[in-house]
Amino acid sequence: KAAACIFLCAISAMLLTVVWTTTLPMDKVDQIALGIYTMPVLWGAFVYWLCADNTEWRPVISVSVIGALSYLLIYSV
Repeated sequence: KAAACIFLCAISAMLLTVVWTTTLPMDKVDQIALGIYTMPVLWGAFVYWLCADNTEWRPVISVSVIGALSYLLIYSV
């Protein structure tokens, strides 16, 4: 569970941050700054959800799906 908290949540948060910051109509500098400020918050929210939920597989599967969809959105274009 600790490995899922650290690696899976970090990768999913990073990919989701890239997806939603690049879709916003902003300058590149503002997109980078927004990503730097919000990625740790998103990562912390994913880790909190993964640790707080009683069932282990529901948040793991959800975070994995979020990461996979984000990956597809980034690299399919």
